[in-house]
Amino acid sequence: MAPATRYVEAQSELCMAVECVFSYAFLYRIHGDNSFADKAELAAFNAFPAAMSPDCKDRMILRSV
Repeated sequence: MAPATRYVEAQSELCMAVECVFSYAFLYRIHGDNSFADKAELAAFNAFPAAMSPDCKDRMILRSV
């Protein structure tokens, strides 16, 4: 999958989004603070679609060259 832009700061990487959702969900389970659940939901519904192709077959992976 070709990146949508050449600027790294404008790209969304799938592994980062998954770890973000997992971490916020874990914090919500421990603390019960709804702000953690809100942040997990925000990442899931905004970062996941940006990091995947519309058919969900390709993923955005950033790596050093």
